[in-house]
Amino acid sequence: MFQYYDENGERKPIDSGMVNEYIKNISGNEFTTKDFRTWTGTVQAITVLKELGCCETEAEAKKKIVEALDIVAKRLGNTRTVCKKYYVHPVILDMYCNKQLEKYLQEPVTIDENLSEEEGILMKILKAA
Repeated sequence: MFQYYDENGERKPIDSGMVNEYIKNISGNEFTTKDFRTWTGTVQAITVLKELGCCETEAEAKKKIVEALDIVAKRLGNTRTVCKKYYVHPVILDMYCNKQLEKYLQEPVTIDENLSEEEGILMKILKAA
């Protein structure tokens, strides 16, 4: 899918290993494309769950999670199953079911200028864990 032209004008492919190596080099850490994929999917899930609002019952929460995963999967160009398994951190869905996410969604978030509100929420959750 990705390619570049080398110094001789020859087309060369770029594979996932090359992309992951590039990410590691520029970040100085052991990040990969999977980390970015999970970050994006999880932030999208927080955004959608926030829009859908809190639930009174576990059944209602499960229904809204399915709805949220469908929306996120569509945005990411994938299926609900793949989205849930690979793109959304399971702790967010568990917290939503257990009404623990609600407090993070309602608390004022001190937003780093480089983070969205939902990214700030995710950072708070990750730091608390």
